[in-house]
Amino acid sequence: MTKNLGAAQTDMIQVNLAGVGALALPRGITLMELLPYDKVPRKSPVVAAYVDNLLLGLQGGLDESADVEFVDLESTDGMRIYVRGLVMLLVRAASEV
Repeated sequence: MTKNLGAAQTDMIQVNLAGVGALALPRGITLMELLPYDKVPRKSPVVAAYVDNLLLGLQGGLDESADVEFVDLESTDGMRIYVRGLVMLLVRAASEV
């Protein structure tokens, strides 16, 4: 039985990362794993990403080629995500008192 050499190429997707350009990456890579490729200087942490204009968490994986733009706390959406997380933490803490 011979190995299909074309299969290795189909396991790659093209990711257009904002501020970086096109990258050939393995199918299923998570946004967290993609983060080191981001070369945009940031003053605050990345909390999410737009994948083809859809806001997703960093644990999500990429199964097909996509445009990706990371969201940090400097943006309105990034701050909104951060505040919602703090509110959930406060609610949890208050319910345990």
